[in-house]
Amino acid sequence: MKPNPELYLQTVSRLGIGPEEAVAFEDSPNGALAAKRAGLYTVIVPNAVTKQLSFGRHDLSIDSMNDMPLSKLLRRLADTSTKRNGA
Repeated sequence: MKPNPELYLQTVSRLGIGPEEAVAFEDSPNGALAAKRAGLYTVIVPNAVTKQLSFGRHDLSIDSMNDMPLSKLLRRLADTSTKRNGA
């Protein structure tokens, strides 16, 4: 149960990838916390109920999945990763 990261950890394990290779799209603070605890890139997409809540740590926030093409979103996350790793 969120914010326990176990669901995300099991998912990436079954996919045969590392958490740093995955992106979680979350609309709730607990979901975002679980994703970050699991080590995933976390994109928050608040809904009408959760948009006023504090989400804590995340890598990117968008208002809608229609805000940007996936390719652009992935480039933004890659830029975030480069800055985070000091490159």
